[in-house]
Amino acid sequence: NKTEKVPVRRVGSLTLGFGLMAVGVFFLCYYFVPQFNWELALKIAPAAGLCLLGGEVLYFAAKPEKWKYDFLSVFYCLLLIGVCLCVGALPMMLDRFGPENEMRVTKITAEYEEGLYHAIGEEAPEIELRNLSAWLQNYYGDAETVDAAAAELNIELFGPYEKKAAFAMDCRKLTDIIQKQAARPASVTFFYDGTAGNAEEDLNSGSVKPGCSYTLTLNGEVQLDWTSDMMTKQTEATALLEEENDSFAEYEAAESEAAA
Repeated sequence: NKTEKVPVRRVGSLTLGFGLMAVGVFFLCYYFVPQFNWELALKIAPAAGLCLLGGEVLYFAAKPEKWKYDFLSVFYCLLLIGVCLCVGALPMMLDRFGPENEMRVTKITAEYEEGLYHAIGEEAPEIELRNLSAWLQNYYGDAETVDAAAAELNIELFGPYEKKAAFAMDCRKLTDIIQKQAARPASVTFFYDGTAGNAEEDLNSGSVKPGCSYTLTLNGEVQLDWTSDMMTKQTEATALLEEENDSFAEYEAAESEAAA
């Protein structure tokens, strides 16, 4: 008499089969069931899969003659755990990168820019802006209002500016206004393009160095509290045209001597 061979099942195969069936049902419900809450299904599926896998391990552990661990068993278990973790992270990714998040960020950014623009127009109407843009630093956070959002600001001034000191003075005025807002930005970058707007007029008058651009970046609370003199020293001036480099160096040296 031949000994009857007892079938041995690999741990993880049962859960894998149920998982495949669940995925099929999920797609059917998504396409054919009205008002199907697929977000809730994605949140529940990983927990259900891990519970089923744990139950399968415990069940077959009580019957060692009917189960075994080998390479495929370990592979099944690791595969199922990895899939469950990925599916569990999917709703969070959708919350952070989905259209609702895009709308939230757009709304907050627009409110911030509009409020700051009106404040500058009321408190410093003599300073003309060429552009004002904000970037929400905690873009993938959960801030719902302007005062809870940390932003980075980019402000381009119209000018013209004869010297860095005049540019820095306007930057100091604008920084005072920025600091009065509900949300104080983590970083502010001021920029003036000397080649735009009045470049031809500046060249003819000789009062302003043609092609000279100024950039000032302030990071953190300490730099936002700098005086206009400290901002002047931190301002970077660049000549955009190569043929102006020599005369620009002379201009910078003369300005440094005048400041001293």
